[in-house]
Amino acid sequence: MNTIIETLIIAKKVSQSLAKALELNGDKTSSVEVKNAEVNSFEISATYENNDWEDEFSFYIKDNKLHLIDFTFDKILVDVTEQDSLYGLLCSTLLLHFTKRKLAKHS
Repeated sequence: MNTIIETLIIAKKVSQSLAKALELNGDKTSSVEVKNAEVNSFEISATYENNDWEDEFSFYIKDNKLHLIDFTFDKILVDVTEQDSLYGLLCSTLLLHFTKRKLAKHS
């Protein structure tokens, strides 16, 4: 179990990765910020540039694995103990996730 400080550090890295993954996916954001942080869970709010639309992403950590959750899925993204590769690996994983969802919507 992480402390709230460790959770906030992870959340900050996740928010940076999320912003980059959204940008690479074609969605430019005007802000991405951590909200509702608790021990081992947090939300990230992303506001998009062109239409001021806001999206919330929910994450939790269980058994050192970072999960992205929604009403329809619970996806394991990365191992949070691998801090050196967390940013790049998470960005790649999120980009792959968003691309698959976008392709599913258009097929």
